[in-house]
Amino acid sequence: DKYYSNCTAYLTVKDTASGLYGVTWHINDGQYEDRVSVTNSKVDTETFSININEATHPSDNGTYTVYPVITDNAGNSVSLQDRAITFKVDDEEPEVTVLNRDQYDSYQQVVTIAFEAYDKLSGIQYLKIEDENGEINLSDYTVESIGKNEDGYEVFKCYMNTPKKGTYYIKAVDNAGKVYEQTIVLDKVSK
Repeated sequence: DKYYSNCTAYLTVKDTASGLYGVTWHINDGQYEDRVSVTNSKVDTETFSININEATHPSDNGTYTVYPVITDNAGNSVSLQDRAITFKVDDEEPEVTVLNRDQYDSYQQVVTIAFEAYDKLSGIQYLKIEDENGEINLSDYTVESIGKNEDGYEVFKCYMNTPKKGTYYIKAVDNAGKVYEQTIVLDKVSK
């Protein structure tokens, strides 16, 4: 199943007889009114939209089913429930734990940059470590699954050893495209 990081539903409606009154969006168990933008004259055509995400419309598992009911100024309504769309939203970035923090602030010949990450809804797409020039190759670091945590989410670990001072970026990206990024500065490594 594909996840999205944010969704907007659009609907263009036309009523040349009495004109449009509005749309009621049905999102999971909720109803949200959306009236025409001009209320003192007859509107024949209008485009309605509603932004759908976890902040505005919380969902237990990120799954949304959406359909509109259109109403004209004469009180006639048309439901598009038979054309409802279902999709998944994950608008939270992955959960990340940076490991070995004690090594970053002490003098050493080699430091291990490491972090673990998981995502509650869409899962992890990839983990990455880069230096300030973006010159770290995939072969320079390791990514591995370390099993499921106590909540049942698959956890991945990403790590690399480096003898070089500098600025490094750790990145975790989930399958909805949400990104967690953190900067790590190593200034006490031998080289």
